[in-house]
This record gives sequence, C-alpha cells and structure tokens, in this order.
Amino acid sequence: MAELRETARQQTAEDLLRDSERQLRLVTDNARVAIAHCDTEARYKFVNRHYAERLGLTAEQVIGKRIPEVLGEKAYATLDSYICECLSGKAVEFEAEVPYQVGEPQFMHCWYEPEWRDGKVIGLVAAVTNITRLKRAEQRLRASEITFRQLVEHSPFGIYAVDADFRIVQVSAGAQKKFENVRPLIGRDLAEALRCIWPEPFASGAIGRFRHTLDTGEPYHARGSVERRKDTHVVEAYDWKIERVTLPDGRFGVVCNFYDLTERQRYEAALRESEATFRAMFDVSSVGKIEVEPDSGRFLRANAAMCKFVGYTEVELLDRTVFDITHPDDRDHAHELLRRMIAGESAVSDLEKRCIRKDGSAVWARVTANVVRDGSGRPLRTIAVILDINARKEAEQALQASKARLQLAMDAAQLGWWQYDPRHRTLSGDTRSKEIFDITAD
Repeated sequence: MAELRETARQQTAEDLLRDSERQLRLVTDNARVAIAHCDTEARYKFVNRHYAERLGLTAEQVIGKRIPEVLGEKAYATLDSYICECLSGKAVEFEAEVPYQVGEPQFMHCWYEPEWRDGKVIGLVAAVTNITRLKRAEQRLRASEITFRQLVEHSPFGIYAVDADFRIVQVSAGAQKKFENVRPLIGRDLAEALRCIWPEPFASGAIGRFRHTLDTGEPYHARGSVERRKDTHVVEAYDWKIERVTLPDGRFGVVCNFYDLTERQRYEAALRESEATFRAMFDVSSVGKIEVEPDSGRFLRANAAMCKFVGYTEVELLDRTVFDITHPDDRDHAHELLRRMIAGESAVSDLEKRCIRKDGSAVWARVTANVVRDGSGRPLRTIAVILDINARKEAEQALQASKARLQLAMDAAQLGWWQYDPRHRTLSGDTRSKEIFDITAD
C-alpha cells in the first residue's frame, strides 16, 4: 500500500509538473518577446515559440543545442561578454546589432537574468526584443536631421528655423548677415532676436505671425515688407514666407524663407529714373527719334517730332515698318545698311534718304542708327535719330537748277566766265572763256 501511495504521489507531481510546463508554454508562446533559458554551458533548456520562429526553427530544433550552434559564431561573439557577465551573477540589459547566420544583422534589446539555486548560478533567462525597425527609424531620423541642417546652414538663401519652444535652431549662411547684430543667435528666443533688429510695431506684428503659424499651421506670405532696421537704421525690403514643419525632433516648428529685395528695389528705382530720363529726352527732343525691331524694322516707339515729320500718329506708325515710309528708290540701300548693323559689320548706320509722308509727299531725312544688344550680343532693338534735311535738299536742288539756268543763258549769249585767285596766282574759267581767250591748257 505504501508503494502504491508513493507511486500515486509521484504521478500527481509529474502531472502537476506537466501542467505547469503547459501553462508556462502557453504564456510564453503567446508573448511577443523572444524568451530563452540556458544553462552555464550556454545550452538551450527552453525557448518560446517566438524565439524559435524568429530563427526559422521550431523549439524542438533549438532545445539541447548550444547558442553558437543556433545563432552562429559571429552572433555568439557579439553576445558572449554579456552572457559571461550574467553567469557571473549580474543582471544585464543592453542593445546590440547581432549578425545572425541568416538574413541581415538585427538590432536587439536584451535582458539577461541569472538563475540561482542553492546560492549558485545554474543558468540564465533571456528576454529579447527585436528593435531593428526602431533603430532604422532612428538612423533615418538622424540622417534627416543632418540633411535638414546641411540644407539650411549651407543655403545661400535666407532661411531660418524656429522650434516648438520658439527658439532659433537653424540659420542659413544666406541669413547670417541679417542676424549679425544678434549674439548669441542659435538658441535665442525669436521674439528677442526680432526686437533687436526691427522697431515696433513691425517686430510685434512679425512675432505674432510666427506664433499664429506655429499654433495653427496656417502659412503666411508677405510679398513686400519695407522697414527701417532698428540696429543699423537702414531701410530694407523683403519678400518673406513662413510655414509650419515637423522638425527632426518630431515636434512642430516654423521655417522662414526670405528674399532680400533691397538691392533689387534700388536697381529698379535707378532703372525707372533712367527710363524716365530717357523718355523725357526721347519725347521732348526737337529731332525725330524712333525705336524699331532689329529684324523687321517695325516701329516700337516714335516721338512727337518724328510723327510731325511724317504726318502719322504714333499709333499709326506702330502698325508700320520703317521701310513702309521709305521711298521705293531708297529701300534696298536702307535694308542693306540695317543688315550690316545687325550682323555686326558696322556699328552705326548714317544715310540720307527720302521718307514718304502720310499725304504721299516725299521729304528728305538724315538717319543715324545703331543696334542695342543684350549681354550675349543678341540684337534687342534699333534706335535711330531722324534729322529733317528737306529744306537743305530743296536749297541744293534750287541752286543746281539756278546754275543750270545761268549756264544755259551764258551759252545762248556765247558768254564765258573766269576768275583769278591772287593768293595762289591761279586763273580758272569755263570752257567758253577758254575758247574766247584761246586758252588750251589749264
């Protein structure tokens, strides 16, 4: 009977042990943590399903083998120092990139706890979590932060970033000069920095815009802010835009992109002044002035003197070319001179030609023209000055006609003429006078 009771108790204990093992297996197999139990020789005594499946094995294929056999020598070399430290009686927690035999290296977070019995370490229990995705995300985040910093800091444009605490965290090379009187700059409260540079109420207005964008995500764009700086007393103009972004630390921040319009506005003002001066000189000139397309010769602009000279309004001239108002007998020559200028064969064209007025009459003009080119030498327009020489041409023609009539009268009366130059002691005359005085040589 005693033997039977002992056998029953043993059977009961074994059943309880098996039941306990089933419960342990049930709990550990459903845990998302890889769990292993090893002895002092680094031989597996237990692994849960997650631990085995992570290695592409079953629990039966792992239990009884040593760690190097299952993980590989390289992986074991990575973990060996931590295993030894744990088997010396210390709990160990660490993160390591483990080069497993199969697949890419994996980042693991490990917790090793020594197993004690009768005051001695008889093994260890390991809880292992795969943190590869987290580590890869951290690496991408760090790379993103480095890229963000490089993009901002090395940019020649005006860029600076403000973090969620309203502190300046990044300033581009192109923006550094604008903050040269704010030191220290990085880590400085944006409100303090802006009030160092700009007077009120502009500073408070800009600060309010930044806070609004940071709080709401609503961007803001100021296309032309003109203000006298507080620190340098210089009037500056900017086109600036602010947007909320997610900074590398995962929190919201504000990035400001700005473009300094000061030099451009000064240039534009000088250009407007130059244009106004040119327009005044062009429009009020007493001689005709025109601008035409270099290839077609179509009018682009004509002043009042030119319009009066040819009898057309400026609007009517803009529908015509210079060749439309050029006498047919002079067009080929005018075309050739324009071609030579455009080709660069001559810098200036100077010719006398006849223009056809709106009423159909012809008037003489002296035209002096040159081609305006861009920086690459491409012709942009032709500018010409038109001088009314019609009176001179009519006088020349009248003189020639008078000479012809005089010569005709003298020929009819069989008269001649001669003149003597006492300074040079020379005698000259027409053919008839030479015949009268029987002079055969000059």
